[in-house]
Amino acid sequence: MKITDRVYYVGVVDWKANHFHGFDIQGTSYNSYLILDDKKVIIDAVKKEYYPTFIENIAKIINPTKIDYIIVNHAEMDHSSSLEYLVKDTGAKVVLNKVTKEYLDKMYDTTDWHFMVVDSNETLDIGERTLKFIRTPMLHWTDNMVTYSSDGILYSNDAFGQHLATSERFADQIDGGGRSFYEAKDYFASIILPYRMFVGSVLEELSQYDINYICPAHGTVWRGDLIDDIIYKYALWSSDVPKNKAVILYGTMYQSTEKIAYALADGLVNAGVTVRILNTESPVNKIMNELMDARYVLIGSPTMNANIYPPVRNILSWLEDLKPIDKVGVAFGSYGWVECATGHIYETFKKLNYKIVDDECLKIQFIPSVEELRECREFGRKLGSTNNKN
Repeated sequence: MKITDRVYYVGVVDWKANHFHGFDIQGTSYNSYLILDDKKVIIDAVKKEYYPTFIENIAKIINPTKIDYIIVNHAEMDHSSSLEYLVKDTGAKVVLNKVTKEYLDKMYDTTDWHFMVVDSNETLDIGERTLKFIRTPMLHWTDNMVTYSSDGILYSNDAFGQHLATSERFADQIDGGGRSFYEAKDYFASIILPYRMFVGSVLEELSQYDINYICPAHGTVWRGDLIDDIIYKYALWSSDVPKNKAVILYGTMYQSTEKIAYALADGLVNAGVTVRILNTESPVNKIMNELMDARYVLIGSPTMNANIYPPVRNILSWLEDLKPIDKVGVAFGSYGWVECATGHIYETFKKLNYKIVDDECLKIQFIPSVEELRECREFGRKLGSTNNKN
């Protein structure tokens, strides 16, 4: 599929992928791009199980033996595991930074590979175009880099990507870009979020370039007005500036904790707060998508075996790993003869430096009464009516 003049998409859509790094997804793509200039260039590869389709896509456009360079922006196996076959079938020189080379040397037998090791801001003249390499470490591995082409195309690898399986190649072709933005936020929340402190410097570096297309390694290509929009979104998502929004996340066994969750939601809504209610059966990436830009995080768990409910413990583990910060944290739950769950939730909140708001009315024995639910609603209303920024 043609992206622009003499630039082609030769990647593969993985329609059946349903997991990635422990997150639930509904398909993805492994994007690779072919540049036809005086020198012929492949940018990024695909997972090895899709190599037959990948090499066929290339062969529809050019004899693979005419490929001069393979640019490897990132060593992770979803992009690199087919390189052994691609290098053998093309004889092309592999262009990469020293960290990526170190990783590939550990992953594969690279004895017969021909390398060109580049550093940040070095260039490669391929004819009418010049490729410039820009290191972007920790987005999201230490080896990451992007490649900027002088015709205004940014090959961004994982940055600006989405786990999205679609026959359309441009973000604006699907719901005007709405679906791609949603999936890009999902991707940011589950992959980029722990490293968001590095995003600002990368965006500042990229601001000096005229960008007409952003071609990521997953999902759809950004073009037109959507380029400024996705760059703005990345700046916003990495800023840790919350919306007036609450995420209520709960696990429940006999619906008592669920009743508390909905009572709290009623109170928050009455105070003008946007509310999202999710239970522990929701995919973790969808939870993080909503939680990332929320001011209030309310987590509920029943007490089970004098401990926290295991599905809630799993979510707390993800919170500690992905580290969404600058939140107001509230714990709630039901119990039988002893209440133990909320303490575990508050331990996680303390690790994340959340502002903790606690109240005994949120710890209810067995089934909440009408009066107890009224108290929970009032707690939610007061929480949402109080300035909790400080």
